[in-house]
Amino acid sequence: MIDGFRVVGGAVSGTVNAGFFLTSSNPTISNNVIVGGSAGTPYGIRSDSSSPVISGNTISGGSTAALSSSSFGIHCIAGAPQISGNTISGGVAFNTNGISIVSGSAASITGNNIRGGTGTIN
Repeated sequence: MIDGFRVVGGAVSGTVNAGFFLTSSNPTISNNVIVGGSAGTPYGIRSDSSSPVISGNTISGGSTAALSSSSFGIHCIAGAPQISGNTISGGVAFNTNGISIVSGSAASITGNNIRGGTGTIN
């Protein structure tokens, strides 16, 4: 269980910068402040083939000034994450996403406050 931390992603240009990057794992992430990175493609939480329990967090995708960039509060690829009771923002980028669910993810999303973020496209 990861509970009660402030987690900030990196600032490496041209790469993924995530508060949490989960691959084939199933942690419980609760009561944290999570911010993606400040360069590349920032994610608050990126979950690949994982089934985490994500609850009671404040999550932001971070910010990037890269042209045609995207930023994600939570991005899920496959797996079955349970996402509840969070405040989620896409962050600041050209294209911002509060939550992005792709490629067969069976996410359960309940009771969250979700917004796209600030950018040219929300």
